[in-house]
Amino acid sequence: MNLCSPDQRKACAACCGLYNVPDGTRSALAKKMERRTLLFRHTDRSVEAILEYQALIRTAETEPPLDEAIHVCEFTGFVDSDNRVPGCLLHPSECGNCGVDLRGLCHYGSMACKAFFCPAWEHSDLPLLRLVSRLVDDWHLYGLVITDIDFVQALFGLIRHFLGEPVDPHRLIKGPGREIFTEMLCWKDWRRAVHQSSS
Repeated sequence: MNLCSPDQRKACAACCGLYNVPDGTRSALAKKMERRTLLFRHTDRSVEAILEYQALIRTAETEPPLDEAIHVCEFTGFVDSDNRVPGCLLHPSECGNCGVDLRGLCHYGSMACKAFFCPAWEHSDLPLLRLVSRLVDDWHLYGLVITDIDFVQALFGLIRHFLGEPVDPHRLIKGPGREIFTEMLCWKDWRRAVHQSSS
């Protein structure tokens, strides 16, 4: 399973610093990425034009990152027509790039982007992560949850404790357990969880 992009409905861009901002809410990040995506789609694919795009984004987005060690990449945007799949606007598969890998122009460079795998990849064979991938379709929640293995395992532990017996993750995909586990995953996005509980 590809944790970064498990299907055509969602993807994770946490390693691009997507959530490393003071306002990491879904609405704030969506607005930012929609603006970036639109601007980049109208940007010529020359080095000069791409660097000009980068400078424009840096001027427009001046909030300091939460963690100075993690760069917030200016080239993270939506890579689908419905604006629900985050990804790299410099990737060779991105519309307009004609198969050319432009990631050498980003902060970390092309090799870092190709070679980096977040700690979640160490557990990518866990049935729990496959379950999360099947249950979560929202890009924002997916990125928050899939990168926090401890959170996912703790939730699963709560279900096991409540039931008083071992639970097969495959069984959770069916029946009432699916809905309960999905709601618990939303706790990671506390604003969404609060909104759902009040509605």
